[in-house]
Amino acid sequence: MFLVALTYFASALAGQVLVEKARRESIRSSERTRAALNALDPLKLEIRRANDATVIEKWAAVNGFVAPDWAAASSSKEKGDAAQKTTH
Repeated sequence: MFLVALTYFASALAGQVLVEKARRESIRSSERTRAALNALDPLKLEIRRANDATVIEKWAAVNGFVAPDWAAASSSKEKGDAAQKTTH
């Protein structure tokens, strides 16, 4: 009978230890998830800023890039201006 009681208490203790270990791991996992989500916030803001059309246009203007449709429109306007100058 002593052996049965000892085995029961040992297994109950081992079970409680495993449950507590799982609980601690869950808490640590939640903390890591929270930290990862907090670290994503500045990145999400940068992505939103980078996708903003006005920011892209400003960057392109500063770095000398012209959109193809703007280049086509300005070159056709220049051709029209040149044609007007030659006819006048």
